Amino acid sequence: MLSIGRWHCQYLVPARHPDPEAVRWRLDAAMRAELEPCLAHVLRSVTDDADASLWFIRRLAVETSVGGQWSRDVAAALRRVIDAGGDGMDVVRFANRAAYLAAFLEDLAAGRAWSRWYYELAFASLRSLGTATAVREAIVREPPEIAAAALVVLARRGAVEPVLAMLGERDSAIVLDALCADIVPPRTCAVDVREEVEHMLATWPTLAAAAAVDSSPNASLARSTLRVLIARWVAEAAIAGAPAARRAIEWILTFTDEVTRASDRTERLALIASGRAELPGLGLTRADIGWLHWVASVVAPCTRAASSRQSAACYETALGGLYLLLPSALTVGLAELPAIRRAVLLAALADPRARTLGRADEVVSRLCPPHDPVDAGSIADQWRATMRFDARWIVAQSALGHVVLRDIVGDTWLAVEPDAPGAIERAVAHVIAATGREPLWVGRGDAPVPTTAEQDAVWREWLRRARPLAEEMRSLMQTGSPVDLTVMLVARATLGAFSRRLLGFAWSSAAYLYRNCLAVAAHVVEDADETVVQLTRAPLDPVLRMAGVDGQRYAVPWLGERTIRLVLPPR
Repeated sequence: MLSIGRWHCQYLVPARHPDPEAVRWRLDAAMRAELEPCLAHVLRSVTDDADASLWFIRRLAVETSVGGQWSRDVAAALRRVIDAGGDGMDVVRFANRAAYLAAFLEDLAAGRAWSRWYYELAFASLRSLGTATAVREAIVREPPEIAAAALVVLARRGAVEPVLAMLGERDSAIVLDALCADIVPPRTCAVDVREEVEHMLATWPTLAAAAAVDSSPNASLARSTLRVLIARWVAEAAIAGAPAARRAIEWILTFTDEVTRASDRTERLALIASGRAELPGLGLTRADIGWLHWVASVVAPCTRAASSRQSAACYETALGGLYLLLPSALTVGLAELPAIRRAVLLAALADPRARTLGRADEVVSRLCPPHDPVDAGSIADQWRATMRFDARWIVAQSALGHVVLRDIVGDTWLAVEPDAPGAIERAVAHVIAATGREPLWVGRGDAPVPTTAEQDAVWREWLRRARPLAEEMRSLMQTGSPVDLTVMLVARATLGAFSRRLLGFAWSSAAYLYRNCLAVAAHVVEDADETVVQLTRAPLDPVLRMAGVDGQRYAVPWLGERTIRLVLPPR
């Protein structure tokens, strides 16, 4: 399948041509008629029919003539790109759809998916969802065999756990239902659950170790089942038998929980054999007591005992909005900064009040370790190194003694410099260094002159919706120090990513977002595995609910396996 996001043609005709518009219409019609068969032909010539790879090409520029050569020129350009292989930035290749989904899930869990342009084609509809919901929907919307293969790909490279950590009990059960829906068991898989249990017990020590099976009382049955099922697929190098395997795994896990919690194992096994224990039925009788003892001898030693949990730590914070902003901060590259710089930015991102009062709330110290002073140059360079914005059309504006470069497509702030001779040139150089390409257009001042009709339309739309620069800077900048200027760029990028999650509020000002969404307190409860953030009510509480904030789970990469769960107040 070939999909083109946008096909832009620019035709050069003599200045005195009597009807250039008619030429454009005829050439556009020819392009529409001939482009698809032309590209299909070249793709057949450079790829095998059995090749399931996916190619994403960000931009393909071709100069040609209309004398019958254009199709060959386009084909030649496409062939050169494919023959050169993907560079991982502007040309990206995935081995198949499962590898593409696996990469998306991994990046989504790490908070960087929406900074990768090549996910927009297939997953743009998930952008407005919370991370946990997006992970679940990305899996269940795929055919079961592709979704299962993607999870196996992640497991083989040790990246599946952060993805599964996003899923709560309900989401894990939904994913299990989807994976087990249509995968037909082959002849080697027994339909009878007891036979499948016996088949699985032969490799249970390996599966339990790979899935880190936990028998603690709070362990999620659905998520543990999902872990073991994936481990089985990896071990057997085959994706098959999901329905029967799921029932067997659930029985083994439930049985293990019953046995490990029992003070008298023999008595508990007798209850299971008599059918008086709450286990899925295997048609057991008292004559099966010896079989149950054998099962217990296999599974109990392989199961990680319930660890002595630390007593939950609880604290209050006035900066609950930081937990709302953190997933958006991860999408713009915060996770890729060293810990010292990350702590500085978190402290400043939390709320303008934190900088005004010159304090850092306890939430920041818990999310990041204490840090040493950071020089302005290093934090600015590091932020530019993580920037992955598509800066094509830029406008340079001045306010409050500074020059700011703003991308007019999404109103991303790209660079800031003190307003002095050469400030725009220095700022553009920073953007080129960060993005690896020159912008197509740099407008200057409040009334720049676009060079094409398309630029003019985008410029006018941006001018109508964008907030005044001085107003936004007053909300985001406190001291004007070099560090504060970099913080302003990070804050603006984070707020932009956050506002785009809120239906109808993508162009809201920073002050409006802080006042109506982020100026909330929180009661935070931390245990060994999870941080639960119970937020107070924001004025735009219904909008936050529509964006999937209530119950949202996300992982902070530098905190290991710990997940953060957001809870909005009852309606």
